[in-house]
Amino acid sequence: MEHCKTPWTEKKYSEPDCWPVTWRQTGECSEEVIFHIQGVIEDKKLAPVKGDRSAKKLRHLRQSIVVSGLGSEGFDRDIEAVMDVYAILARHVPGLKPIEIKDLGRYSGLEFSSRLFTPKNEAPNMEWAVIDEMIDSNNFLHNVKASGVGYVYGDENVVNFGVEVNGKEKKKKKTETIAPHQLHIGDIVDIAFAAIAIEGRGANNPTSGVAKLLLRSVTLLEGKHTQAWIKKKAMLELLLTGGGGGDKEKAEADELGCE
Repeated sequence: MEHCKTPWTEKKYSEPDCWPVTWRQTGECSEEVIFHIQGVIEDKKLAPVKGDRSAKKLRHLRQSIVVSGLGSEGFDRDIEAVMDVYAILARHVPGLKPIEIKDLGRYSGLEFSSRLFTPKNEAPNMEWAVIDEMIDSNNFLHNVKASGVGYVYGDENVVNFGVEVNGKEKKKKKTETIAPHQLHIGDIVDIAFAAIAIEGRGANNPTSGVAKLLLRSVTLLEGKHTQAWIKKKAMLELLLTGGGGGDKEKAEADELGCE
């Protein structure tokens, strides 16, 4: 995980009380700090979405992704760095709940998420962002926009998805846009995220503040890991279906989630 400038917190919204980690050069406006972490996708809930478009559902719709380092020391150090960011936020928001470390059994992971819509009463001046057809293949976002319900898909809600490919010049990479469904469990990805603290509401509930890792973009770095995982899982399932395989193969199949 990395960032280029020394961060500090600064109020960004009036309602709800939200503190992002920002940085500022002399004489310039503050900007949101974007952190990066690389890992393997363990779980994902990404666009496109479908179904009920009631205000109650829209309020809670989120895109999220869980990544791990498969127990690597490097990823464990990244988790420690994330907790350092939490400590910065907690200094400004007393009683802030710690960032959740996901227990994935044999190792730990982190979840990054972003709500799909912002209530208009929280951001009355927020405009609708351009809707990318790759994330709205079933017109869910377009239908919400046309309905005039009090929720908006604004710039703060946009998550970008891409894949790293070789550029024309040797040793130079570029990122091409992809649809979220092209990401798979087991893919190695780069996650860009922001860190915020949301204060608890109400004088009688001062310790309900939460820290969030806001998902900003997901870039696919390596798909070969996924292909190897799919191949191994398929071969083990065929072996077990045919009545073959010993304890070792059965243990591997269990780890891979074979049925």
